[in-house]
Amino acid sequence: MPARRNGPRGLGAISGVAGHVEGLPAWVSQSRDMDEEEWTMPIATLRGVTLDCADPRALARFYQEMTGMELGYNADGFVALTGGSGCDLGFQRVDGYRVPRWPGQVVPQQFHLDLRVEDLDAAENLALGLGAVRPDHQPGGDRWRVLLDPAGHPFCLVTG
Repeated sequence: MPARRNGPRGLGAISGVAGHVEGLPAWVSQSRDMDEEEWTMPIATLRGVTLDCADPRALARFYQEMTGMELGYNADGFVALTGGSGCDLGFQRVDGYRVPRWPGQVVPQQFHLDLRVEDLDAAENLALGLGAVRPDHQPGGDRWRVLLDPAGHPFCLVTG
């Protein structure tokens, strides 16, 4: 069993994954809660998240306006924003990019970003003005809003 399996909120804390998941190593897909004594120190910190898209510069501009992050790197096919948190947000060109279909899974979202905001209505209006789209399906009620960025990735505006 790899040493990095566990951490303060590591893979060992995942429950609800029953049995083996096809394509994952057995140690990842086992459902088992870990005791605190089994936790080890983390060996990594999150450095960045990169979104696939057809136009990295356009998508970076959208998120730059939404978050206030600054341009950290700009090359053909890849753009990164940085905001001082130590976690960059990158955008990479993918030929044949397919827009996620949310909430359906024909083309799965794979993950989404949660952006903390003070005022849901004001943040939604800004995002829509920058090119986001508000899908009909809104499971968060007054607690959060789901929007689609200009490349079709779902993201949430959340308070608190």
